[in-house]
Formats: sequence, C-alpha cells, structure tokens
Amino acid sequence: MKSWLQANVQAWSVRKHGQHDQHRLRANSMLLVPTRFGMAWLLLLLLLWLAAINYQNGLILLMTFVLFAFWLLALHLTNAQLSGLRLQLKAVSPGVLGANHELRLLVTSPKQVLQLQLDWSGQHGAQLQSQSQGLVLSLQANTEQSLSLYCQSSQRGWQSLPLLKVSTQAPWGLFYCAAYLQFESKLLAWPKPVAAEPQALAMGEADEDIGQLGKQQGDEFDSVVAADPMAKQQRILWRRYLRTGELLQARFEQPLAIAHLSWYAYPHLPVEQRLSALCAALLEAKEQGARVGLELPGRQFEADLGQAHYLNLLQALAEYEA
Repeated sequence: MKSWLQANVQAWSVRKHGQHDQHRLRANSMLLVPTRFGMAWLLLLLLLWLAAINYQNGLILLMTFVLFAFWLLALHLTNAQLSGLRLQLKAVSPGVLGANHELRLLVTSPKQVLQLQLDWSGQHGAQLQSQSQGLVLSLQANTEQSLSLYCQSSQRGWQSLPLLKVSTQAPWGLFYCAAYLQFESKLLAWPKPVAAEPQALAMGEADEDIGQLGKQQGDEFDSVVAADPMAKQQRILWRRYLRTGELLQARFEQPLAIAHLSWYAYPHLPVEQRLSALCAALLEAKEQGARVGLELPGRQFEADLGQAHYLNLLQALAEYEA
C-alpha cells in the first residue's frame, strides 16, 4: 500500500512539473502533509478542545485555538520554504558502468531556505542510487549555489536519471513538503572494463621515413636543433658542419603507438564481455597516449587520438546493440 501510494504521488508530481532540465517549484505543485510531530500536535489540540468543552473552560478553549492557528501558520511557512525554488541541471558526466556519475546542479532561491534536502528516488525499477543518503543544505535569499550530486548506473548505455526528491520540514517540523523532479537529460554508462585474452590492443610502430639514422635509433626524425655537448656522436650532422661551419644535431622522437581494437578479436566471448574487453583495452591505450582505432560490426573508426576521439569510441561501445 505504501509503495503504491508513493508511486502515485511521484507520478502526480512528475505530471505537475514535467520533464525538463530546469525546474521552478510552485506552491500548488508540491506534496504537503503533517509529520508525526504535526499529527501528535493535532491530536493534542483535539484533546484540549474536548477538555475545554467538557469542563466549560474558556481559557483552555482559547489556548486550543491559538495552538491551532500556530499549526496552520506552520503549514503555510513550510510550503513557502520551497515555493519559488529553481533547480537547473548543468551537466551529467558519463562514466563506466557502476561508477559514480557526477551531476552538476545549480540551485537558486528568491527567499531564505532554512533547510533543504535533496535525495534520489528510484522510478520504474531503475537501480540508480545516490552516493550518500541525502544532501542537506540551507540557502540565502537571491543567491545561487552549485552542487555536485552522484549516482550509480546499473546497465550499459543511455538511461533516464532517477527522480530527484526535494523536501523540507522547516521551520518547525510540523509539516513535510516535497516535490519529485524528473530531468530531461540522460545518463551514459560505458561498459565495465574487464581485461580479457587475447588482448585486442595491438601496439604497432607508426610509419617511418626518416633515413638510415632514424632506423638505427628506433626513433622518428623531428627537427634539427643546435648541437648539445652531451649529444651522441651519431646524431651530430657532420656533413653540414663541414659545409657551413654550424654544429647541429638531429632530434628524434619516439613514434606514436597505434592501437587497433577489433570486435572480432574476442570470438569466444558473449556480447557484454566483448564490450568490456574492448573498453579495458581502449582505456589502457588512452593511458599510454596511443592512437586508437575501433572496429565494430557495421562501424569503423580510424585510428586517432585526443579526448574527443576517446569519448566518441567509448560512446560507441556504450550504444552498441547486437
């Protein structure tokens, strides 16, 4: 019964606020119910009212109405704590399956908020959980506060974020006010990297056309610079020195490694384990600064390097469908 009621309240709140990356809370779109303390307060008022009627005591009756007015005042003040609050989702960081994904949130309030609690609430069986049990903070009037929230994914690929529960019991704890917000942005989870044999990472040397000297050193020619007194004799350009009188040396750099990752390098593994092996090899190549190429069924990525290229390959692995 409790889960059914909670699911209906969440669905009602999502319909009220819609699915957006920026939400503004309104007074008529939030759940507002008495807390246990608020219910005990109301029960006490009922007992005082019955006693005042039974004993015809005007003083107790007056105190009952004063306490009831205080109870009603708490209702409006608690609702006003969240009314006008703005929450904007700025960015969602991708990551490997099961890791903590960072969500950057900007919170703005036109008035002072004494206590604000943010927490995740699962929806439709989504196994996304916050890194902590909830974030409690206070806000000054007309100020912006940037927050970092964390959640974990349970499946590879794109998935909806869980509902964000925004709640408070301020100022006196007599009422509980809450809203459930659904963000439009999605969370991307890469395959969980698990190394497997045979290794799909094939490290090869880049093409060389640097002359006999570069082949002997195993390096790639880069440029000509002024000679270093400690340089190897083989690197000094003696012919140019005899011709021009200028002592120069050849500078060489190690050629970039190339990683060729192929879906077909793991024919003995099922789909998810293949993706995990490719992800592990890709992250290893990224750490080594190698140029990485990827071959998937129906898709081919040329070898390249750079953060944008690596993220593109990881996204391709995350989005793969057999």
